[in-house]
Amino acid sequence: MMVSYGVGARCIALCILLIGLAEVAEARVVTIRWSQPNPSTVTGFRLYTRTPDQPFGAPAYVGMPAAVAGVYSIPLTISDVVATAVTATAYNGIAESARSNAKYYPVPVVCGNGIRQTGEACDDGNRTSGDGCSAICTIEVPVCGNGIRQTGEACDDGNRTAGDGCSATCTIEISSCGNGILQTGEACDDGNRTAGDGCSASCQIEVPVCGNGIREFGEGCDDGNVLDGDGCSASCVVEANPDAPAEYRINVGGPGFTTSSGQVWLPDTSFVSGGQQIAANYVPIDLTTIDPVYQTWRYATAAGPPLVFEFPVTGTGPYNVWLLFAELDAAITRPGMRVFNVVVEDVFELSNLDVFKSVGFAHAYNRSFFINVDDGVLTLRFEPVVGKPMLAGIVIRDQALPMLSAPEFVDP
Repeated sequence: MMVSYGVGARCIALCILLIGLAEVAEARVVTIRWSQPNPSTVTGFRLYTRTPDQPFGAPAYVGMPAAVAGVYSIPLTISDVVATAVTATAYNGIAESARSNAKYYPVPVVCGNGIRQTGEACDDGNRTSGDGCSAICTIEVPVCGNGIRQTGEACDDGNRTAGDGCSATCTIEISSCGNGILQTGEACDDGNRTAGDGCSASCQIEVPVCGNGIREFGEGCDDGNVLDGDGCSASCVVEANPDAPAEYRINVGGPGFTTSSGQVWLPDTSFVSGGQQIAANYVPIDLTTIDPVYQTWRYATAAGPPLVFEFPVTGTGPYNVWLLFAELDAAITRPGMRVFNVVVEDVFELSNLDVFKSVGFAHAYNRSFFINVDDGVLTLRFEPVVGKPMLAGIVIRDQALPMLSAPEFVDP
């Protein structure tokens, strides 16, 4: 199922611009195109909404609207003052489909609301000039120490104190390993000076030693030998159990970790080629509860090899692949600055993907699809259109297609 916007939705968008900061919600018309071959298999649709402070709860809409040429129009009330995400499912008397990818409705652009939105170079929560961000949300001559990195500043940590990684003149201090900022002379910086987590106490990349019985950064396992067939391969990669679905959870560009709910996320170093640049920005991420996955990412250089991931699999699938993104690069300030394609098993699954255009800055953005594999290796390739392709996380599950296809939101 795909969701798109017709003429009515464009009218609604115009009304939003005229209303501005009205303290009321606005009715929107959401149109759904359902890709299931036999429409009689669905009883209706459910639309769910959430805001940064509220999780998905009870459906905001349940019903079966009339279809016009295979398109279903559904009225939905969405706030004009709080960012809202909407997802959809199809259901019948037996089951409900998986949720679609979320359609994001940002807050209308309002200078002074503290949220940097499309068309604003900055937004510090006021309309006062002289503090680095003007009354019309354009950047003023840099003021070192105001916490806003402006043109001419290499950093700005909100003070003029030397020795904390950002100097009193807002230049990066070289000898600051462990401050979370990748600086000249450092191969990595994970925000600490602890060895054994992939980045050494001197900010150099640690190389794991497979077979020493210690599971180090970059290893999926280490059972103290270099033998295949015992659950941990000779290259310290977890061997798939043929009697259970294969599953990968990959923290791209970051270390492995386990969530409070027991989810195990592995580092990507055993599966990646090309894209040797990694970055991190430890800011809060909206629309997710697993911020660490989105706060690190890997990207390909403009002149280097493409960003490619290869995952050994034991069957032909279908495999459910989830790709996790968040735009955290402060240099990306408007749509069109980072655009790329995603090719999976030589199939263009995502074309002209622009994360900033879809959700803005520091918002989780996930896309999923099903794919079959015929050579034992699931391959993902990221190709640049504009700028440098990037990725924050990957989840791969071996599972059958759902009985009902999930709806999908798409840009008009």
